[in-house]
Amino acid sequence: MINEISVQIEQMTDTDGYILLQCSYCDEKFKTHHEDYSNYNSLSIKCPLCGLNSESYLPTDTAELVREKVSNDIQKEFKKLLKKPKRYFTSKNHLIKVQAGNMMDITVENFKKSACTYCDKVVKISSNLQITEGYCPFCGVIKIMTNDKDLKKLLLDFNGISKRLFNADFREYNNVLLKFINYIDNAEIISNRIKSYGAPSEDIEEYIRQVIMHPQIMNFVGDRNQDLADIYYTLNYCVKNEIYIYKTLAIGYSRSNNQDKISKFNQRVVMVLIDDIQKYITKKLIDVEAENMIKPNINISGNSAAVNVASDHSIATQNNVYQYETVNKLIDDVRNSVPIDLGVDDKSEIENNLTGIQGELSNDKPHKKYLEILVNKLKGVGNFVKFNASVLKLSEFIASNVTD
Repeated sequence: MINEISVQIEQMTDTDGYILLQCSYCDEKFKTHHEDYSNYNSLSIKCPLCGLNSESYLPTDTAELVREKVSNDIQKEFKKLLKKPKRYFTSKNHLIKVQAGNMMDITVENFKKSACTYCDKVVKISSNLQITEGYCPFCGVIKIMTNDKDLKKLLLDFNGISKRLFNADFREYNNVLLKFINYIDNAEIISNRIKSYGAPSEDIEEYIRQVIMHPQIMNFVGDRNQDLADIYYTLNYCVKNEIYIYKTLAIGYSRSNNQDKISKFNQRVVMVLIDDIQKYITKKLIDVEAENMIKPNINISGNSAAVNVASDHSIATQNNVYQYETVNKLIDDVRNSVPIDLGVDDKSEIENNLTGIQGELSNDKPHKKYLEILVNKLKGVGNFVKFNASVLKLSEFIASNVTD
């Protein structure tokens, strides 16, 4: 019986737990997290560039190493068998294990994380690829790659259409609301977020009918996702069925004129939805920015290692992930301390300034003077103790960590 020789390959991961793969068709290199790779059949994984299911994702360098190792082991095995020819026909199968993980020099290349907007899996693609759409290696959906520029534009566009909704005249409110709903329905990242809320807590049509008969404010159940689902599907139903908000849903929020009804409705209902979407996009943006910071190139050869840091950021680089988490928390503190009774225009202006600060701090070289202008606008809002204290902490962070 002829011996079978099987090869077991152990691949090393990077510091984030991602393993290097290479498509056998187009030679594109990418990385997936080792847990995701283990949970999927490797034959079902797609290349993010060509979209094909590669017969093997073993990197070329590793494959050459394995072939050389196997060849040497085979020769050794044959020499043993030739010395004992009778055992060649009677012995049991032999298993040769090749562990390539500790045998080669590893270079940590410059890869950028990209998230699938459909299944939320995260892969690392080569920074040289420079694509904003491609194939998700796991679910196969096209147009899934999200980078920081996409998220910045999405956030700015969303803030813009939200501001138009808050500034809309009550007579035009439904038309602007329809554009708002259509926008978030067609923005894949936002649409997926909305889907995650789940179904509304009650029959929307019956609820609207009750509101028309007996004006009332929306009754939130206390579960955030459930409340967000109720808000979205209620707004969607109204605009799609030409039910005027100021004549129905907004009546219970003010005894003043129609414009004030819309204003109060925006503040107490619509803003809940807008705030969640803004925070969701902002968190994704900060996560992508933090992961895409230029990291040290680590070259490992034997037992020695050389570290080359190739980054020149104006914000402190020795602990970038921590810095971004700090920025996110400071800005959230300012958002959460905005006075409830502040006017719609003032709240919108504050949000625009905070978005500007967040976007500027995500740049490689933030402009300190521009940041100071935005912070000074926040300081000029008014005499609000908690809000001003939060702004001061943000200002001190910028002063300490951003150079001219």
